[in-house]
Amino acid sequence: MIGAFVILFDPIFQGLAVSLITGALASTALTLVVVPGIYFLVRRRAETERATRPQAPERRTP
Repeated sequence: MIGAFVILFDPIFQGLAVSLITGALASTALTLVVVPGIYFLVRRRAETERATRPQAPERRTP
């Protein structure tokens, strides 16, 4: 990221630097925010469905 920041001010490599910085920031945001958020929502939905599912009656053996 520091290397991309250095070439940000060079007119020839400016487009490359912008795409590198944007990609690094987007992948960091996805890794730290979006993926755990989706995991949390899926887990919560599964736990809610498990809690509302009717329980089978206990089987008693004679």
